[in-house]
Amino acid sequence: MDPVTGMVALKAIQGVTDAVTTTETTQSTSQDGDFDALLKSMLTPDAANNINEEELFASLLHERISTTKGAEAAEQFKSIFESKKQALTRPDGVVLVEDAANEALSAMVEQGALSAEEADKLYSDAFQAAQLDDNHTALYDSRGSATDPTIAVMELEAALLHARSIIEQIESGADLSTDNPDGTESSPDVALVPGEEVGSTETGDVGASEEIVPDGTSVDGEKRGFVFKPESDKGPLVVLLPATMADQVMNVVLKDSNGNEIEQGVSSGYANPDDIGEREHFRFSRPGGEYPQDLVVEVTLQDGSTKQYHIPDPSLRYD
Repeated sequence: MDPVTGMVALKAIQGVTDAVTTTETTQSTSQDGDFDALLKSMLTPDAANNINEEELFASLLHERISTTKGAEAAEQFKSIFESKKQALTRPDGVVLVEDAANEALSAMVEQGALSAEEADKLYSDAFQAAQLDDNHTALYDSRGSATDPTIAVMELEAALLHARSIIEQIESGADLSTDNPDGTESSPDVALVPGEEVGSTETGDVGASEEIVPDGTSVDGEKRGFVFKPESDKGPLVVLLPATMADQVMNVVLKDSNGNEIEQGVSSGYANPDDIGEREHFRFSRPGGEYPQDLVVEVTLQDGSTKQYHIPDPSLRYD
């Protein structure tokens, strides 16, 4: 081949290569842009341009539904979510975003837009990708003091980049269920299966007593698990029991560290009896912060067994 012909051929090859590279880059940028746009359509950063885990979780559910089920299903979720947010706005203006997102997801199943299996997968992926702090077993908001461990926020663009990275790993087939992003194993005290308790001392035999000790403020981190909410939508403390205990609870009492009974909870039933994963609500007369430290929530079941949830600081949320 003469030099002139060789040069022409080389330029032709380079042109094709550049075109392919440009196309791939454009597709990647477009996909990234779609991801960010879907999330941003659901997010309202604060004055410092930060978002929290609960907000990111809800927006990720929207994106995952759009990606896997289409735009119409995503709009259906968004509409239900906005309605649930209004219903779950407290008198002080605080919106229970995580609860609204979970109820919207459950409504999608009830309406036939998603199967229960699809909803579980969407929940799992969004939950993992929404983790902005070192506690990967719960979702936190941006309320509280500077030293409150239940606050988890990140600058908007950094949070989007982080979430996109996790979703890409999930889509590539990476198993993130038991590992933290830094490669370390999650705490062995964290239950990964709904209904399993942390720190159990018994096997659940009839009449047995089981103690559940939290890891930080994490009890089980499950969508349908235990929740200790120091301030409910109606003001005072409310305790949500795991869905696995539905229709099995005799009573729920608060005890101090010496075992003295402080107060018995009053059941207000289920937030949505038709909801998958319904959890019975037990309400108390005061906000959590007004109860003594090292509180114990004792649940007595119909088979005579008891479960004791240890709450070191009742002014904080445990789930």
